[in-house]
Amino acid sequence: MNEAEQRDFFRKSFNVSHETMINFDKYLKILVNYQEKFNLIGKGTLKKIWIRHFCDSAMLLKPILNDLKSLKKTTVLDIGSGAGFPGLVLAILLMEKKKRFKVSLVDSNLKKINFLRELVLTLNLNVEIIHSRVEKILGRKFDVIISRAVASLDKLMQISKPFCQSKSMMFFLKGKTWENEVKIIKKKWKFGKIVVKNNLDVENSGGVILIIKSPIHKKSA
Repeated sequence: MNEAEQRDFFRKSFNVSHETMINFDKYLKILVNYQEKFNLIGKGTLKKIWIRHFCDSAMLLKPILNDLKSLKKTTVLDIGSGAGFPGLVLAILLMEKKKRFKVSLVDSNLKKINFLRELVLTLNLNVEIIHSRVEKILGRKFDVIISRAVASLDKLMQISKPFCQSKSMMFFLKGKTWENEVKIIKKKWKFGKIVVKNNLDVENSGGVILIIKSPIHKKSA
């Protein structure tokens, strides 16, 4: 698909309004401008941003809304936000849905943080940006923890545990090795439940969404 076809596919797949698509067009323009100076995303994905990054991130929207529809206000932590995937994409879509979500983006890379700050300011989003390693912001709890292409599932469980409440949920976008990663955490961790949802796999990557429910505890050695 060319860029116009990818854009149309994204719009139709997630029923995105004209006004919100304008925000994504701005997002794309700023991302491409930054990419010329800094390596925010893989060079091989530059011509597939709508599919590889926007669509993939937006796949979290429906399961999050379905599983947390009873909450009046929801806090979301995006671990290792990078170029805003998936957290900033979700923040834009949630603004359209008029849902009361507070999204916090965490990343230790200052260049990426500056990019995120410009995006949030340009798009007038109610998003918290935290320049830090996620391990250093302990003491806070979140209803939802999300991540994409940051670490192994085992590592994500270790990182996420301090931020979980009794009913917190984790939504992790994982690639084709997800089954092996699930086997590892089942040996090391106790958790409420795990659900596997197929991603919108346009490129046949084998990607899925792993939904893990609290409480989570590390098993004794």
